[in-house]
Amino acid sequence: MSDGDRIQGIPRRWSSLYRKMSEGYVSDLSLADSVTMSLKKDIQGYGNPAIYLLKEATIHLDSVLNDLSSSVSWIAESNFVSDLGKEYNYRYPEHKYGIEMVLRACNAYLHKFRNGQSVIGSLDLMMAEQYVREIYNKNFVGKVDTTPDADRYIVREKIDDIQKLVENGIVSLATQIVEKEDVEKLKVRRQAPKEHITHESLLLEVQDAVA
Repeated sequence: MSDGDRIQGIPRRWSSLYRKMSEGYVSDLSLADSVTMSLKKDIQGYGNPAIYLLKEATIHLDSVLNDLSSSVSWIAESNFVSDLGKEYNYRYPEHKYGIEMVLRACNAYLHKFRNGQSVIGSLDLMMAEQYVREIYNKNFVGKVDTTPDADRYIVREKIDDIQKLVENGIVSLATQIVEKEDVEKLKVRRQAPKEHITHESLLLEVQDAVA
């Protein structure tokens, strides 16, 4: 498989990561950093309107959860989030993919709340983490599960192996989303130590930069 190939069914940016996982010569920490870098680029590509929607929906849901004087109609809350998403899609049609990911995150938490799960910690951070996870699952993990490429089983096993490390990157990006509210200010805080530069590692850095 040549370095310029795109894996069938997987976005080009994530195809580079797929190759790293399938070829097996990159450390788990470096792979997790590559996941975080790809997520950062996707989040930036989706733009700030998705972040604004995430914040507005979170503020509303937080007020609902904290209002102990009334019972909650989760059907009504689901409709509220859906209508809010339609409003944002009308105002920001060029950012529809990011808006879709936010709606997925909101619906995931609405499902949890309907089933009695309480909020432990900061709801805005929890929702931001879910937003980043939805992007990861939609743009990479789910694509790996459906690609016809022969190496998908190797890659799926590696995804499972590095999940805890990937979670560190997800939490880092989510924290920055909440604190900075500007996708252009996101930074990748690398977990892997700086390694001796080889031709292969330099090529991988170039691929990450242009993906």
